[in-house]
Amino acid sequence: MIINRIRQAIDAEPFRAFTLCLADEQRVEITHPNNVLIPHPPTRDFVVATPDGLYQFIDALLVTNLEFRSAGGPAGKGGNGPNGSRRKRPG
Repeated sequence: MIINRIRQAIDAEPFRAFTLCLADEQRVEITHPNNVLIPHPPTRDFVVATPDGLYQFIDALLVTNLEFRSAGGPAGKGGNGPNGSRRKRPG
């Protein structure tokens, strides 16, 4: 479930900035874990605080991927699988 993947990303130590990629091709930058509010228990919707001081309600079903920034670089795919999940490499 994508909401669990988002929660893992915001709870990660150390936190790495990431981008939410939405079905309408919108991209939402998450630069700090406190910028995301996921209700408990989780629902389909969550809230993101934007850099301009506004709040955006996002339907988790519209999140298609998480892209993580590499250290000192631009955002890149969070993994090789769907929704940024990691696949084990053969070998």
